[in-house]
Amino acid sequence: MKSLNQSPLILPENLKPTASKLPAAEHEFRNEFGKIYCKVSYLSAPHVIVAEWHGYSTKTQVEPVMNWIAEWCEKNTCTTLVNDCSNIKSVWFDTIEWFSRIWVQKMKQLGLQNFIHVANPGSFGDRIGERLQSMLSDQVQFLRVGLRADVMNWLENR
Repeated sequence: MKSLNQSPLILPENLKPTASKLPAAEHEFRNEFGKIYCKVSYLSAPHVIVAEWHGYSTKTQVEPVMNWIAEWCEKNTCTTLVNDCSNIKSVWFDTIEWFSRIWVQKMKQLGLQNFIHVANPGSFGDRIGERLQSMLSDQVQFLRVGLRADVMNWLENR
C-alpha cells in the first residue's frame, strides 16, 4: 500500500501539473435535505477533477456524481481524479463494485490515468480507499493520501 499520511507528498513526474491552480468549474450535489454531499471541482491546466465527499453517501447519490464527472470528462481532459473522502461518514461497499467494474473502465477510455484517494487513517473513507486500491491498482496509478491539504498544496504550487 502506498500511504503518504505524514510524509511529504512526492508524486510521480507524470502527475505533476503544469499551470493553473484555480478551479475551472465547480458543481455541488445536494441530498433530499438540501445538504451538500459532494462538491466537484475541475482544475483545467493539470487536468485534475476533485470530488470532495461530505457526510453520508449512498449508491443512489454516488452514481449521479460519478456519471456527471464522466460527462464532464467527455468534453474536457481529465487525467487525474482526487477522490476526497476525508469528511465521509459512510462506507460505499454497495457502490465499489459498480465503481471499479463500470465507471473506472469508462473513465480510462476518456483518459483517466491517476486516482488519488484522500482519507483520514482508520476512517470510513480509509476503508473505502483500501477496497478501491485492491480493485483499481492494476487499472490506474492509485495513491492513498492521508491529508487533502498535501495534495491541494502540491497542485497549487506547481
